[in-house]
Amino acid sequence: MPTYALLALIQDTIQGGTPATSGAGTGAATGVAGGAGDAVPPAGGSAMPGWVGVLPYVAIIAVFYFVMIMPERKARKKREAMLSAMKKGDRVMTSSGMYATIASIDGDEITLQIADGVRARFSRQAITQVLEDSTAEAKK
Repeated sequence: MPTYALLALIQDTIQGGTPATSGAGTGAATGVAGGAGDAVPPAGGSAMPGWVGVLPYVAIIAVFYFVMIMPERKARKKREAMLSAMKKGDRVMTSSGMYATIASIDGDEITLQIADGVRARFSRQAITQVLEDSTAEAKK
């Protein structure tokens, strides 16, 4: 019984004896072949350092950062730069898919001219894309 052998080993250690010298942890006393003394690893054994067990977690976090967080951060910076660089007269596309020209910008509010005489106010965040001049000229 391994449990009994473990208890005998702990008891011998507490009493100050070693399992090999006290005889309580031998196979004959515990009824287990090999005895409890065999379960103790050697003093100079090859145990892994504690930081080696943490390496897989660090690797998972690093992969998660490079695959998920870093590209999202780049896309967010690119979008913020696009939104801050908008000016009157730029041709844009809204999140609803509407193409329009910026008529005026007032802080976070943008007035878009959708057609002649048709203007609508949008939030700056509703703009998904600033169209290039070649695209705007091709549409006309």
